[in-house]
Amino acid sequence: MNTPVANIDIARRTLWDMSNGTYPNGTQEGGVKRARSDLDPRLEKIAKQSSHESAPATSVASTSSSPTNKSNAGMHAGLGDIMGHAPAGFAPETDRDFSPLQRIILTANGNLQRLVSSYHNSPVHVKKKYNIKTAPGKYDRQVSLSVFGQEFAVATSTLEITRDDLIQAVERDGVAIGQLFRHFNILPECEIHAVGTEEDGYFWREYTLAGRGLTCRIHERMRGDMFELSRAEPAAVPAVQRTVSEMATGTMGDIMAAATTGMDLPDGFTPLQRMILSANGNIERIVGSYYNAHVTSFVALNHRREHCVFDRQVAMLIFGQQFMSAKSTIYITSPSWQAEHDQRGEPPGALFRRMGEMPTFTLHSVGRAEAYFWRVYSLKATGMTCEITETFSADLFDKWPAPREAAPAGTPSITWSVSM
Repeated sequence: MNTPVANIDIARRTLWDMSNGTYPNGTQEGGVKRARSDLDPRLEKIAKQSSHESAPATSVASTSSSPTNKSNAGMHAGLGDIMGHAPAGFAPETDRDFSPLQRIILTANGNLQRLVSSYHNSPVHVKKKYNIKTAPGKYDRQVSLSVFGQEFAVATSTLEITRDDLIQAVERDGVAIGQLFRHFNILPECEIHAVGTEEDGYFWREYTLAGRGLTCRIHERMRGDMFELSRAEPAAVPAVQRTVSEMATGTMGDIMAAATTGMDLPDGFTPLQRMILSANGNIERIVGSYYNAHVTSFVALNHRREHCVFDRQVAMLIFGQQFMSAKSTIYITSPSWQAEHDQRGEPPGALFRRMGEMPTFTLHSVGRAEAYFWRVYSLKATGMTCEITETFSADLFDKWPAPREAAPAGTPSITWSVSM
């Protein structure tokens, strides 16, 4: 019997605030050259304005709606990926251009800071370079992101706000632009337009987050070695630190986090396991992007206990190998949400996307044993609460299929004939 060797109870605390933080002065990144005709020319111009030099792009992969045409193409929003509508993975011809970790970053749906911070087990700091109002409800923004005091990304964005209450929240109430999705519980759709690499080792992507009166077109330029960074000197502080936040500046780096919350994960987990433990409704996206393969979900139980209470058990597989089992209890607490579910008959987890509301993610406990690790968390919105326990294989990121051995020369082929 495996005995858990690490456990932490952090009930009622929202996970990982990756909002805008302090950042020591550093050098600015080089420019970004156009590599596709569909790259937003206005956004590209803004990115160049604060750059010292340009680096030519050497390879590009893009589609009109997402960077893939093969993985999870029919994926619906659910508890595996509550954002939905954005399949994970890449087209075969672009697989060679990016590492598995880079593919996770390139498909991130508004949680870049969370992923990097979880991997390094260290806070990510964000520094606002500029925030310019260009017209009523329109803004140009640029921020830099750093870990261990080293800048690893620059994000340049154009924002358009069409709702009066959102504009008033920014200009009258001082709500940070980067916190608007969380402040108003808007669950945006993520559309990735283009990705590419540059000769100097950087890679980039351009994508849009849009929902309910708020549209953000974002260009991110990132270091290729961002996952190899480390502290320059041994830190004189505990290894696990909370993220520093600045409510006044905010960021798009973790749209699902509240403004000033955080948590510490215990020792004993690998960097990739920490990514999984802090994932806020995007397990399918992370694993599918890492392997550049289709994630299969198998529903073992879908029981309606009461008219508004559901029990579900789901398994996820990659290359035919199970890597996760999940048990969840779902409570629909709003008559309008209940009516929407009854009318459409979709899985309960799809209601977050259907109603366009971003849930609050709260991690309650995590633990590990020799062959597995697990977490207990909840997703809560105004009309639905999901309580979920997930158990993962310890070798979750070592599920690559074994290469097939070639048949010896002269081996006769076998043909099967089936008649019904």
